[in-house]
Amino acid sequence: MQSIMTALCFGTGSMAECIVPAIRQEALEIKAYIDERPSMRGTTYAGKPVIDFLQIPEWSFDYILVACRPAELINVRLRALGIPEEKIVIMDVEKLLQEPEILCPALLAHWRAFPGLAQAIDPSVLVNSPWLKGVLPLKLRDLLRAKFTKDTV
Repeated sequence: MQSIMTALCFGTGSMAECIVPAIRQEALEIKAYIDERPSMRGTTYAGKPVIDFLQIPEWSFDYILVACRPAELINVRLRALGIPEEKIVIMDVEKLLQEPEILCPALLAHWRAFPGLAQAIDPSVLVNSPWLKGVLPLKLRDLLRAKFTKDTV
């Protein structure tokens, strides 16, 4: 039996709301969420604890899903905290909306570079999320669905 991958999710905003429902729970378990707003400390999000940035080293995980902006800055901060680059996954779905023809293949390739991650995300939920629905062109939604389906079969 294959073990379930685990992750921390950096962010509790609209990008996380888009990505988290698309995660196949049998493939990837979100253990906690990271949010630095003082009002979020000690709370829960989607039934999981919300932790502060400096608590990350106390947790064991396979990946950190960066589901907020500025992703590049968060990536630098995580690396400075000692998190290996191969554990940091930028889930910048919002960039798809800016330059979909260029970024869609690159983003999909990036996600596929992390072992098991493509299989852990349900593209039909992701591309039909309320956050993206109506904003993401139908052609791009079909491309996302086809790419993920092809790579996960």
